[in-house]
Amino acid sequence: MSCPVAAKTSQPAATIPSYVPTSAEQQIRLVGDLSAGQVGQVKGFSIDTAGRSADCNVLVTDSKGNNLDVQLEKVLNGYHIQFVPLNPGEHDVEVELDGRPLGVGPFVMNVSAAPKITRIPSIVVADRKLAFELDTGRRTGDSDVSIEVRDEDGRSIPVHTEDDGQGVVRASAVLINEIERGRVGEAVRIPLRVENGLGKHLTVSVSDPERNQIPISLQSVSSDVFEVEFIPNNEGDHQLSVKIADTHVRGSPFKVTVLDLSAVRVIGLKNDRVGVEQRFNGAFLNTLWIR
Repeated sequence: MSCPVAAKTSQPAATIPSYVPTSAEQQIRLVGDLSAGQVGQVKGFSIDTAGRSADCNVLVTDSKGNNLDVQLEKVLNGYHIQFVPLNPGEHDVEVELDGRPLGVGPFVMNVSAAPKITRIPSIVVADRKLAFELDTGRRTGDSDVSIEVRDEDGRSIPVHTEDDGQGVVRASAVLINEIERGRVGEAVRIPLRVENGLGKHLTVSVSDPERNQIPISLQSVSSDVFEVEFIPNNEGDHQLSVKIADTHVRGSPFKVTVLDLSAVRVIGLKNDRVGVEQRFNGAFLNTLWIR
């Protein structure tokens, strides 16, 4: 069975039907949405031949009259076709089986330009809002665009998005400092930034390495900033759990490392006169710490 890509034949333009009848005995379906595409993104669709054996021919012509490279693969129920639009505008997609056009083609696909992102600064100050816009070049809707921001460790940072429905999506995120190490017996204070209106649903808890709950205080600093404070009694990794309406926020529980400075021994330090260089090691009783 051959699957050539042939020269373009003249067919009247039409939009793609969701179902294409061929005969009373057999019906061939075009599976997929060919109404819209985007420059640089792979566009694919399938042809369900309903068990019929037929030679296939697919031609895609862009808005400038160029024929695009088409990948055509024979699959169990028919064919799978892929191509990549290179220019915005209307594209004609023609499909033939045994030399006969499929439907009333060519099918017309509207291709939008690649999204444009306003310049994102190379340096962003922690605890300050990072905001930018994404112009998709087409009408958008809820859940149509997904934006993700990650820190240097690959962890996702919550992103707030607003879609104006006209193709522009506004995104913002707040980059926070790493949680500093705490010390046994000393208060640890951690600021939490919460979107307006969600503070009343905020719950915070802290557990030590043995999973014992530690008493905490939670205070509102401003309309969107809260501060949690606790005093650790043991060294090791503590877990800071942050929930909104009983659901963990992204990244929760967070790790807070606590050190016990009373357990430090100084090794190799000796009495000497002023101006003499000293070299020594510092070690925890249970963890070696070299400086």
